[in-house]
Amino acid sequence: MQAPIVASGTAPVREVIKDGKTGLLADLLNPDEIAEKAIQLLSDYKLGEKLGKAARAQVVKSYDFEKVCLPQHLRQINALVPKAKAITLPKAK
Repeated sequence: MQAPIVASGTAPVREVIKDGKTGLLADLLNPDEIAEKAIQLLSDYKLGEKLGKAARAQVVKSYDFEKVCLPQHLRQINALVPKAKAITLPKAK
């Protein structure tokens, strides 16, 4: 969707969102900081646009289902089964 994000600066979120690059992070337990970050995005359209585009690009690069996630899952599954039972994807036309 390419929308800018204000999120909590907790470890699992920091794995995906980089503060000031792909979103804005705030202390989960600090409502004033969350509000400040939201106001910052609402006040600066260009910042929101930049962060939204960067976030989308990062998600597509790292989490695209067909190009990243599904092949990774199939490699993990196929590592556990005999070659004759391996799952393969049909070639795209």
